Amino acid sequence: MKFRDLWFEIWNALSANKGRSALTILGIVIGIAAVVTMTSLIAGMRSSLLTTVGANQARLIQVASINGNVITRDDLNYIKEHVPGVSYTGTMVSGEQVHVSTDRNTQRGLIYATSPGVLKINEKTYKLNKGRYFLPSDSDQLRQVAILDGNLVKQLFNDENADVIGKTVSLNGHKYSIIGTLKPASGFMAFGGPGVYVPLKTAVSRLGTEDKYDVFYAYVDESQDINTAKNMIKDTHDKRHPVKDSGPSQMNEVVISTDQAQKSNFQVMTSEDITQMVDSITSVFTAILGSVASISLIVGGIGIMNMMLTNVSERIKEIGLRKSIGAKSRDITNQFLGESIVLCLIGGVIGLILGYLAALGIAAVLSLFSPDMSFTPVVTPQIAAIAFIVSSFIGIAFGYGPARKAAKLDPVESLRHQ
Repeated sequence: MKFRDLWFEIWNALSANKGRSALTILGIVIGIAAVVTMTSLIAGMRSSLLTTVGANQARLIQVASINGNVITRDDLNYIKEHVPGVSYTGTMVSGEQVHVSTDRNTQRGLIYATSPGVLKINEKTYKLNKGRYFLPSDSDQLRQVAILDGNLVKQLFNDENADVIGKTVSLNGHKYSIIGTLKPASGFMAFGGPGVYVPLKTAVSRLGTEDKYDVFYAYVDESQDINTAKNMIKDTHDKRHPVKDSGPSQMNEVVISTDQAQKSNFQVMTSEDITQMVDSITSVFTAILGSVASISLIVGGIGIMNMMLTNVSERIKEIGLRKSIGAKSRDITNQFLGESIVLCLIGGVIGLILGYLAALGIAAVLSLFSPDMSFTPVVTPQIAAIAFIVSSFIGIAFGYGPARKAAKLDPVESLRHQ
């Protein structure tokens, strides 16, 4: 049988039972829509996370202390001087809440003591709205200058875009001149809570911020491989702060081997490490949620099989007539299998569209309740391809049995069927 004739027979068979066909593909539509909704939401979240990593941050290495160890300014200077390719080191310290006051308003906000350059390097997260970032001279000369987060600007001046450059705010009674404002925090990588940023040395000198840190950043020039620099920073830092080996310890006659002891006091991460971590997390969520949503596809497949078995039972006489005039078993198989696949593909297309629309709706609702969670769902070509592959597989898997049953019918017995 030619493909054109086969398609004509399939279309006529499905058109003759439009209502039944529509109800049958409903299960496939729901299943595909559920899978697409979940995967596109997760893909959108992943994209939102990764877009916060700009070109500068791709060259950034983060060193975080663990086990209660602290990082000092000497550590920052030593890394910059002794690791090739490192052109900048800096840190950001989150302090306690302070009273931030203007002539007419007082709010509470967090103080962030930051090295010059940290905000600029992380500009994808700390987006400048007006003014400028800190200069090295601001910190070296202990200038009492501040950069306000957009949320704090809105609270103090009732407008996040207010022209406040040059105005003065009071931090626990100390006057600071505003040199810049940031856009309101948004995205998954954003800091939490309204804040005010001051130069690191100024905060240590004027506000009593402790000159010890839990984390610092190192910027690596393009002349140096980022992973090589990462390993060198880790080795250099571990030599300066070695893990104390107290030897085997005994408690209740149980010996704990030093081989199990931690080998570093610091965790060193690059943007590539963060990307891999995000991919790992999203892959797990995609697998779990996709598996749950796929249950409805099995239900839809059972519906397809049920309809096809019903079609075979209702069209026994037609099958016998076709076989008696020369139709081969494979022609019968292809027709019924084709009907099943077409139903599933139609359901897959509708499910793909409805799934994306549902994901857009869910994302919109999330952004209303939490603006920081704003993102756009993403339907990748891989997701669309998977939807069609799964639809075709269901059509074949659940349609093959009824199709073979139809092909094996005896033409004589079929013609006698009432």
